[in-house]
Amino acid sequence: MAILSSDFIPKLDVALGQPSPETIKANKSIQFEDVEQTEEQREKAEEEVGLIYSYDVSALDRSLSEIQDFFDQIRAIQLVEGIVFEEKVDLAKSRFPGLFSEEALHYLLALPSEKLKEVEAGAIEAARRIMEEKITSADLPEQKNKVQGVVESVPISADDAPVVTQIVKNYLRPTAYYDHEETEKARREARLSVSPVIISVKKGELIVQEGVIGDDRTMLILEKLGLLQQSFDWKRALSTFLLLAGGSAILFIYMRKFNQEIYGSPRLLALLALVTIVFTAVAKLFAVLSDVHASFWGYLIPVSAVAMLTTILFEARLSIIQVFFVSLITGIATGFDFSFVMVNFLGGIFATYFVSQVSYRQEIMKGGVLTALSLAYMIFATNIPFTDNIPALLYNMSMGGVNGVVGAIFTIGALPFLESTFGITTGMSLVELINPNNPLLKKLLIQAPGTYNHSLIVGNLAESAAEAIGADSLLVRVGAYFHDIGKLKRPYFFSENQLGENVHDDINPGLSRLVVINHVKDGVEIAEKERLPKVVIDCIQQHHGTSIISYFYDREKKLKNKEIVDEQTFRYPGRKPQTKEAAILMLADAVEATARSLSSPTPNHLQQMTRDIIYNRLADGQLDECNLTLREINKIVSAFSQVLVSIYHVRVKYPEETLKPAPKRIVAGGNTDK
Repeated sequence: MAILSSDFIPKLDVALGQPSPETIKANKSIQFEDVEQTEEQREKAEEEVGLIYSYDVSALDRSLSEIQDFFDQIRAIQLVEGIVFEEKVDLAKSRFPGLFSEEALHYLLALPSEKLKEVEAGAIEAARRIMEEKITSADLPEQKNKVQGVVESVPISADDAPVVTQIVKNYLRPTAYYDHEETEKARREARLSVSPVIISVKKGELIVQEGVIGDDRTMLILEKLGLLQQSFDWKRALSTFLLLAGGSAILFIYMRKFNQEIYGSPRLLALLALVTIVFTAVAKLFAVLSDVHASFWGYLIPVSAVAMLTTILFEARLSIIQVFFVSLITGIATGFDFSFVMVNFLGGIFATYFVSQVSYRQEIMKGGVLTALSLAYMIFATNIPFTDNIPALLYNMSMGGVNGVVGAIFTIGALPFLESTFGITTGMSLVELINPNNPLLKKLLIQAPGTYNHSLIVGNLAESAAEAIGADSLLVRVGAYFHDIGKLKRPYFFSENQLGENVHDDINPGLSRLVVINHVKDGVEIAEKERLPKVVIDCIQQHHGTSIISYFYDREKKLKNKEIVDEQTFRYPGRKPQTKEAAILMLADAVEATARSLSSPTPNHLQQMTRDIIYNRLADGQLDECNLTLREINKIVSAFSQVLVSIYHVRVKYPEETLKPAPKRIVAGGNTDK
């Protein structure tokens, strides 16, 4: 956080309203939005949008209904019996107080029924014509002044017109209401229609002459160029802290839940922290260079290298989380320019994918080239909508390509140092170990050929079983190739290397026990001397667990007759297998050794033998400390059986051919020495 919060760009002492102490030119090309000017123009556009009124259909219906109701009541009063006409007028006045003149009511009550219907129809038609338009409350007085003219256009008599005018005026109402939602929508549209005010500055462009007073625009440009002296930006520091805390939390939650091996290892956590800190320093350096020199430095921030290293040293899933975290760091380092975040995050995901299955170091270079193409593509995709400078865009794309290739080169160079310093074994290191030209394997082939052949077959068995249960098949093969290197010290004490007599027939079972047991300890010593990875040394140490050497144990019991023989002295010192890979190696070693001794290796016999050996190891507690399940054990039995049947199947007996006796020696020219 200290690296990211620090600002290493030299600042200028320029103040608003004060003469500039020097002539200042742009240190880089930038393009940014003048937020204040943009906001002013958008507010102006909003203010120009008037209030929007919507037409109320129900207002017309209510007015027409009220007019009809008025005439219905006039008819009802006309039909009232037992009172004189003047009393009917008074009754009408009481029903419509203050609305109509006495003359109008007198006129209407005196009309015959048919004539009254004509007046009603004229009033309704006049009201309809006026209220078909939007009428606001403010417009109502003006519309009432127009009623007389509208009434005169309606087909009624001139005598009826004054009364109809009075009726329509009384029942005229606003037909438009203020529509807040539509008004706000129109204002939003007006606001959005205003394009941002963009200020473009080219590198080397004059910003302010010496002695010229800086205005608001000048100060804004200097601020965006990062050339102004500023007080501590606590908001930026807080944002940096929160983003880093959030990213770190995601990283550690993932490791705690899904990868306890890394979470519980200070050594691996230190490596992850080292990669992150070094990356942060480089990202900040390149961000500063992007500000003071050229913008392309931002595309050289090595997220791809972090992705490749994390994938190879740890795992692909952790790499994706780490790429997300360092991409956040990229955004912070570049002044919260999250276009870099998008490019680096997706480029890092591609890099993770391209090196997730590498077995040889040269394959990293292939992944780097593919990552370079991916970065160039992402730079093009994220920049093409915002630039018309195609040459600059192509140059930035080329820098993305350089990023991918250089990231691969750095990864290849850094891996050996990081592997040796932090004791990590990668798949590539394991592949290099099983090269037939490996000096230790060549020594095993020459001095203990039987053990070498046994190791190859155990490797095939173990690899097949590991693939069946999803374990590390490469590790078990490497472990199988080296598990018996301890036999190099006394190769002919082991049956697979004996050509004739068994030396154990002539020595005490107790001495034989020591020789056989010590091949594990000797193997560990040789492995440590040859600097084999710890995971391989663990396989050597654990491939017999604490199992008993039953052959010599039984011989010892027979020699001592009824005397009690301590079983523990005939057991290997262990440890028991701690991982699935070590357990598979133990089982493959035992199964292969037994299968080789069978006189009739039929498929059923081989499968039953495999099942018996594995379940005897299980009953003996040899698998107690690894996390193999019974389902996985059954899969291992099936995998072993298939490989053993393919190796030890009974062959068809071919008829013997009649062969001529060979000469003792064939000499030059095709002549024979009889």
